[in-house]
Parts: sequence; C-alpha cells; structure tokens
Amino acid sequence: MTKMNVTRQKLIDGAMQVLVSEGVAGTTTRKIAEAAGVRLATLHYHFKDKDALLFAVLEEVTRLLQQFLDEEVRPSPDLHHRIEELILAIWRLVKKTRDLQILQFEVTMYAVRRPDTAWLAEKQYQGYFDQYERILAQPPNIACPPEQIRTLAQFVLAGLDGILVQDLANPDEARSERVLRSMIRASQALAVHMAQDPAAGPH
Repeated sequence: MTKMNVTRQKLIDGAMQVLVSEGVAGTTTRKIAEAAGVRLATLHYHFKDKDALLFAVLEEVTRLLQQFLDEEVRPSPDLHHRIEELILAIWRLVKKTRDLQILQFEVTMYAVRRPDTAWLAEKQYQGYFDQYERILAQPPNIACPPEQIRTLAQFVLAGLDGILVQDLANPDEARSERVLRSMIRASQALAVHMAQDPAAGPH
C-alpha cells in the first residue's frame, strides 16, 4: 500500500471513529483530521469535504460487509439454506457492531434530508442490497432467476432493517431471535412462492 493510500485509510478510519462517537451532526473535518493524526490540509488534499468522506466511509462499510459475508457464509445449492445463513450472519454482525448500525441509520437520515446528498443514502442501501443479492445468487438457481433473487434480497434487507430498528429502540434478545426466525421462514416461503409462480417478482 502506498503512503497516499495509507493516509487515505487513516482518514477513513478516523472518520468512522468520530462519526460513531459524535454522530453525523457533530462530526467536522477538523475532528476527523485530529482522530487520524494528520493535518487538516492533508485531509482536504484527499477529500474535498465531509460529504466526500462520508461516501468513502460507506464504501468502507460495504467492503467490510463483503469481507464478513465471504468469511461467514458458504455457497450452497440450497436457496433455503442460503437465506437462513445470510440472515443469521447479518444478525451476528449487527450484534457485534451496534454503534456502527446506529451510525448507518444516522447517515441515511442526514443524506435524505438534503437534496444534494440524497445520492449518499441511495449508494448506502445499494451497497447492502448488492451484497445480499450476491450471497443469495451463489450458485445460480434456475428455479429462482435473477429478477426474483433481487426481490428476495430486497425483502430480506427490509425485514432485517425493521428488526434492527426495533432492537435498537427496545432491546429484547429473546424477541429479536423469535422475529428473526419468523423472518427466515417468511423469506423461504417467498422463495417457494416465486419458484412456483413465474409471474411473481418485481412489476
């Protein structure tokens, strides 16, 4: 890794550290530079503003998600097994990175409130969606073609988001585990329905 790349990574790590501790509203480029141990001018050489750094942070989160899923989920010819493994793996990650999950919701709200940064929220969720779809599509399943895999990935992402928000607002491990199991069964049932009905899926 070149010196420039090392510095850039330090800035991204510093941004994540400050964002987790201060929230999006309390994060400034000065605080990020201090956390990264570099001069403010160095930060602005690599990133023009806070929004550019937020974009880099989202890319880093997506990279970490891909790495985690590759380590935790093994490809399986059984789509039902892949659904269960994906949902359980994501929940293990959620429980390990609670502060990061809160940050990600904060970034979403920050982005959608401003027309000039709405693309950040879109980029954020596209990154999650791409990883879910990638896992569910390995290996390809003739009974569930790509367009239906996309619908399934969207369903899983929406369901997990809902469970996570509820858990953040009112933590209850036993309840979350029950709802998670229901989410797995519902996702598997959707996969069966789409396989039986070629017309099912996005319209």
